[in-house]
Amino acid sequence: SVNLFYARHKRWGIDIGWFKDKVCLDAGCGGGRFVVALAKLGAGKVYGIDISEEAVMRAKERTRERRLEEITDIQIASVLELPFPNHTFDYVLSSGVIHHTPNPKRGFDELVRVLKPDGILFLSVYGRGGFLWFLNDFFRHTICKIVPFFVMSKIWALAGIPSNKRYVILDNLYVPYCFRFTEAEIRGWLNSAGFSRVRR
Repeated sequence: SVNLFYARHKRWGIDIGWFKDKVCLDAGCGGGRFVVALAKLGAGKVYGIDISEEAVMRAKERTRERRLEEITDIQIASVLELPFPNHTFDYVLSSGVIHHTPNPKRGFDELVRVLKPDGILFLSVYGRGGFLWFLNDFFRHTICKIVPFFVMSKIWALAGIPSNKRYVILDNLYVPYCFRFTEAEIRGWLNSAGFSRVRR
């Protein structure tokens, strides 16, 4: 995942050297993989927040194993109410998070609020449409209402489905919120917030 982070930014023409000494936030950091990536890129300080106590524990463990505790700060918090002052961060990352909240636009507004005016926002959300989302919603509102997550996970493990694939698919089937957006909707948000040089 760290290599993926580097490769994505290189492809988008973001100079990896830009991160040196920057203050960064991963809003919805999960197990901390991007917190580690940012720290290894030379960021001056990397903050991570997540609403899951278990995820925060894993993220802290991951940074501790790599001796990155001094430049990282990971805490329990919601992307809908970030515990930071306005214009704190040079770089804000939120990958696959706000569409799983009850109010994605509020989450977006919070990301923008804590970003410095000349900062970079990395935002990843689900796109609307497609047959796979139709299937996802069909199972989500039928079978997944009957079969608990842990049982489904065990069935898929017995079927030999790798843990990373199980996580991605089951996460989308069992989350309470799963919003999707058109490109025009997200570009509208970005334009209204004053972003320029938007790259998809």
